[in-house]
Amino acid sequence: MHNALHMPETVGKTYELGGPHIYSNKEVAEMVFNKINRIPEIKSFTFSQAQRWLSFVPHFRGLNRWLSLNELQETKIDLVVGKDALGIEDLYVRPVALPM
Repeated sequence: MHNALHMPETVGKTYELGGPHIYSNKEVAEMVFNKINRIPEIKSFTFSQAQRWLSFVPHFRGLNRWLSLNELQETKIDLVVGKDALGIEDLYVRPVALPM
């Protein structure tokens, strides 16, 4: 971010920032739980099961604090950096993967 703010050639351009590894939500949760030394309590549901449940209960509190139908639908969005997109390396930053 610092580089983007101080490089005149970045004005008006959009950069997709991402690292060298693609993590699932489950992997990220497991890394967080490992870092705080707690046993993860991760429950898995299929998308259709969760969608059906959230259509009756619009905001479910429990499994991951708050989960809404909108947040569930957002999980279908691909958050991978595009092949031809300007990326983090265009800002002269070398991404590193998180330790597993």
